[in-house]
Amino acid sequence: MESVIKKLEENNFMIPNFKKSNFQALNDTVNGRNSELTGERENKIFFIVDGFGMNLLNELRSRNKRTNETLAKASLNAVTTIFPSATLCVLSSLFSGMLPSEHGVIGDIQPVGGFGLVNIMYLSEMFGDISKHFDGIEYEMIYPKDYNLQKLQAKNGIGIFPKTIEMLPSGRQILNELHNLEYSTIEDLYGVINSVINKGSNSIILVYYGNLDHIEHMHGYLSDESIAEAAKVVELIGSINTLARNGNYSVIVTADHGHVIVKGSEFKTFDSKSKLASLLKRPPWGNARTMFLESKEGKEEKVEEAFNEDFVDYSAIFRSEDMLAAGIFGPEKPLKKKRENFGTHIAISKGNYSINYAEKGQYEPWFDRSTGQIGTHGGMSQNEMQVPLLVFE
Repeated sequence: MESVIKKLEENNFMIPNFKKSNFQALNDTVNGRNSELTGERENKIFFIVDGFGMNLLNELRSRNKRTNETLAKASLNAVTTIFPSATLCVLSSLFSGMLPSEHGVIGDIQPVGGFGLVNIMYLSEMFGDISKHFDGIEYEMIYPKDYNLQKLQAKNGIGIFPKTIEMLPSGRQILNELHNLEYSTIEDLYGVINSVINKGSNSIILVYYGNLDHIEHMHGYLSDESIAEAAKVVELIGSINTLARNGNYSVIVTADHGHVIVKGSEFKTFDSKSKLASLLKRPPWGNARTMFLESKEGKEEKVEEAFNEDFVDYSAIFRSEDMLAAGIFGPEKPLKKKRENFGTHIAISKGNYSINYAEKGQYEPWFDRSTGQIGTHGGMSQNEMQVPLLVFE
């Protein structure tokens, strides 16, 4: 255990601190616990701003004086998110109240029972009605029950999500578990929140905002476009805080992850013809920042050797069993049906590198640079793992 933690730290990876995290903050909120993570007011407005990492917040503060005036009204803590720092994984944790070792959602692409590797971003299309089966696979075998949303509903809470919610992972499940309102633009979002506060009938308001993440993917978190969008978000939160004080609401703001910028020279690939691939039972899964691999029986050490031959400068490889035992995915031991999701090895990209497995026509690239995307996440760097926790009282 100690050697795993030491190796992670030697590679400048940020180990999740679940007790001081976005996960703990939402758990405390839905369970009615007042603390430095939630504020002391009776009611709560909990914002999840997709992609709003501490690195972006710090850059915004250095460029925008008005932002600092708004943030001066809040307490600010730098907390950790869930690993892998991928939206599917983090939102599954926040909404279910379970950690990855329990729910098993560890990336966009992952094993689904005996069905093979599936891009679970598109489950809604696969299942149609989430109460049904898809080729013998039950929806709940992949996504966990949203227990935190059920608790929020029981406490007369409400969710405010973009109109594209059904395109979100488990979006239809969110609609089933939580009474919610929808919005189209950031200006529209202000009006919806204002209406809910004025009614005064909801003790917890959960808000998800996703457009900032999209802009960071396309332009990078240091871009003028990302800074401008982040400034709009902070301006919105400042305006909501003014309304919230009259309704006895604390306003809590956090994120699911931060971003790194991957340049062309930092993007590495391999395919089925490589020595590494020949040692695997199937293609790797996860994402380009955190890759899960399944070694052929008895080839575990050979996998490590082959991986290090090609990628030692770009990524660090770990035994999955050691990472699970060290509590990196949560303190619970995975259920047998979830254990296969973690494979035999986990490769975590160093610095700003990304590693992609590409099999043209069969297994499309995880991170397609032809789309022009330069921002990504899913790894264990400080930029991805450290997110703000703002509390306005």
